[in-house]
Amino acid sequence: MANQPRKCRRKLWSAAALVSLLCAANQMAGATPSAPELQNGDRVGFIGDSITDIGHYHSYLQLFYATRFPDREIQYFPAGHSGGTADDCLRRLNWDILARSPNIATVNFGMNDMGGTFGASNASPEEMGKAIQERMKHVQNRYETLLDALSSNGVRLILIGPSIYDGTVQIGDSVPPGTNRLWALGVWTQGIKDIAASRKAGFVDLWTKMKEVNARLQAADPKATIVGQDRVHPGEAGNMVMLYSILKAQGIGPDVAEISVDAAKGETGNVVNCTVAEIERQENGIAFVCRENALPFPIPYRAAKALEWVPFTEELNRETLVVKNLPAGDYDLRIDGAVVGQYNASELASGLNLSLNSKTPQFQQSQKILQYNDTRSSLERKLRYLPYLRHCREAQQNIDWDNSVAVDEFLRGEIRRLKSNDYFRHIAIAYLDNVSGKTDAIIKQVDELNSKIRTERMPQAHKFALTLVK
Repeated sequence: MANQPRKCRRKLWSAAALVSLLCAANQMAGATPSAPELQNGDRVGFIGDSITDIGHYHSYLQLFYATRFPDREIQYFPAGHSGGTADDCLRRLNWDILARSPNIATVNFGMNDMGGTFGASNASPEEMGKAIQERMKHVQNRYETLLDALSSNGVRLILIGPSIYDGTVQIGDSVPPGTNRLWALGVWTQGIKDIAASRKAGFVDLWTKMKEVNARLQAADPKATIVGQDRVHPGEAGNMVMLYSILKAQGIGPDVAEISVDAAKGETGNVVNCTVAEIERQENGIAFVCRENALPFPIPYRAAKALEWVPFTEELNRETLVVKNLPAGDYDLRIDGAVVGQYNASELASGLNLSLNSKTPQFQQSQKILQYNDTRSSLERKLRYLPYLRHCREAQQNIDWDNSVAVDEFLRGEIRRLKSNDYFRHIAIAYLDNVSGKTDAIIKQVDELNSKIRTERMPQAHKFALTLVK
């Protein structure tokens, strides 16, 4: 690993500055550095802790790019580690990350790095500020060392701030632990923002939007939470909010396509990301052929609750059909001969968002991609078992991790030695049961699914027809 000396030491915040940040943390939305869009030919590594390792936000990001930008060939690999920190990521950097030659990395650390409590739950901002400052002296130094190592190997950075810790949700009869860890992660988010600006790196603020959503939920129901019952790991809807924040930071626009036709003139209107041809004015309506350059984003059903929390559909998933100057009345909309809905002329003139219409062939095509993506994600999760086990034991055990027989024998011994609730033991069992001796077959399955996604994501031309209902 080629380490280069820093040109300058990044600032560490004073206790007074931390107090100011704590008071202002809720106002951070707005003027943040943008994150770059992923482009054709990119190799993207998703680096982080368990929120990356067992989360879904990066799988959803892959799904979004497959449907919105089907002409971009992008390779991805997950590199999260449960319990991980920026510090210990340095130990696995060469064999787990750089060996796969990323040119872009998303870096998402903070929950463990800034873990613990910072004074009593009723600690003053000054007391919390001093405790957070002491922790950040170590965290920032090791975080920047990791970033230096990535940058010196030609990896461009997208720094993702941490998700929230929910110290306020009411779980059973327990007393919520309070907000100090939440605010520590808010301060760390501000720190990452400053680091990103100094490095001209991309930056994504998860904390602000997730905190805002969580506050709204708990105002209505003290037991509601955007994260799980462990107060740390976002559920699938929470991961969807994370996706929303990433895409907004990248400046992704709302339009899958805008299909616009003037029925009276038989001409196209303002079309976006599509082509319209073969317009036929008919006695009772109009027909035309449209080829969109993207597909609607297929909302994973377990994440659909997020559509109530953030304006994802309105701001990131608009497949708009506009047909002006139709005679008044109700019209059947057919796509490729099948009725997908009935709308009146006023609705059609104002514009319909078809992205969530499950009857359209575009929606059904996206659903196939969703299924392939889900299966691929679950297989890639299995391929992360061995890197986790290696990272946990490599420093203590002299094992050839490329020797599957020796690895399996070692893991069986650990399973016998460790207590039944030990997480390493749990992953070791999962590896021996599901991966050992099957790695090549799993990789082949992943490759086949990627190939299916590449084929399925290409949009098709469709015949649209609007017919007056008599």
